[in-house]
Amino acid sequence: SMKDWTEIRNEKIQIRPEAKVTQMHWSEDGELLSFSTEAGWVYCFLAKLQVLSATCNTRLAYLTSLREMTIIEGTNESENKVTISTDLEPAFVALGPSHLATGMNNRIWFYSCADQVSAQCVNEQEYIGSVESVSLNGAHACVLIDGRVYLHQIERGDGKTTIFPRKEDDKSITCASIVGNFLIYAHSNGRLQYYSLIDGQEVNEYK
Repeated sequence: SMKDWTEIRNEKIQIRPEAKVTQMHWSEDGELLSFSTEAGWVYCFLAKLQVLSATCNTRLAYLTSLREMTIIEGTNESENKVTISTDLEPAFVALGPSHLATGMNNRIWFYSCADQVSAQCVNEQEYIGSVESVSLNGAHACVLIDGRVYLHQIERGDGKTTIFPRKEDDKSITCASIVGNFLIYAHSNGRLQYYSLIDGQEVNEYK
C-alpha cells in the first residue's frame, strides 16, 4: 500500500514454477514490469493500460486488456455487457449502435457488438494512408485520411466506397462524422457539408 507500505496480499504475483527473483526492471513509461528468476525464466507484466474508449448513446467501449475491448451500458453496467477479443492492440476505437471499430495505422477491424452472442469480426479494411478518425452509424463507416473521407458499409456489402471531396486533388476536409442518416464534414475554408446516406447526395452546405 502506498499509504503505509504494508503488503497487499491479494495483489501478489504468483510465479510458476516458483523460484527466487534475481533481477527486476520497470520500463521508462511505467507500463511494463519485467523480472527474471534463478530458474531461468523471464516474466513481463503489464502494469498500466493506455486510456482508450468510445461512446455511442448510452453505451461505452473501453480497453480492458492489450487485445480486449469491453462494452457496457452506462445506465446499467451489468446489462448487456459485451467483451471482444481484438485482432491486435488497437491505437484507436469507434463505437456505433451495433458495431465496434478498432484499428492501427491504415487498418480497421469492424466487430458486431449488439450482444455477446453475435460479437464477432464482420469486416476488415485496409486504407491508403494512416487513419485519423472513424465514425459509425448502424450500417456505415466514415474514415478520415489525409484530408479525404472514405464512406462505405460496415459489413461486407457491395464493396463500394465513396470518397469525399469528389475531386482527386482536393484534400481539404479537416473533420467528419456520421450523425443519424447524414455524413457531416468540414473543409479547411470553413464550409460545412451534409451528405444524405439515404439519398446518396449532398443536401446542405453552410459557409
